[in-house]
Order: sequence, then structure tokens, then C-alpha cells
Amino acid sequence: FDSAGNLYVLTGQTATIQKFSSTGVDLGAFGSGLSGFTGLAFDSSGFLYGSQYNTNTILKIDPTGSSTVFANRTTNKH
Repeated sequence: FDSAGNLYVLTGQTATIQKFSSTGVDLGAFGSGLSGFTGLAFDSSGFLYGSQYNTNTILKIDPTGSSTVFANRTTNKH
């Protein structure tokens, strides 16, 4: 859950992020072109972190859905 009470769920087949409001309304896919996730976590600043199994990458996703590479196993970034 984010600070506004929205729920973020990984879908089964595509491992994309689905966002639901605090009242349970499906708000659709979160983030453009994001897939392959195996785990999600929020930090205290409201950023969502997602681990991608297909790229060995952890993405840092801002509240608007824009993402940047936080860590990458192959390049040892971060």
C-alpha cells in the first residue's frame, strides 16, 4: 500500500503492476512498459521499488509511474 491507501498487485501472467484505489476500484496498470516483476516494496518517501527477474534489475518507480534503474546485477550499479 502507498501512503494514500492504494494497493499495488503483481499480475500472474505478465508480472505487471496493477493499481487499486483504497476503496477497491481498479485504476489499471501502473507504469508504462513495466513487467517481469517478482517483488515490490515502498520506501518512506513514497517510491516503489520493483525487482525484475528477466533483467536482474531493481527499478525505482516514482508516484507517477516513471522508473529509473536503482540497481542492476550485471553492471553493479548502486
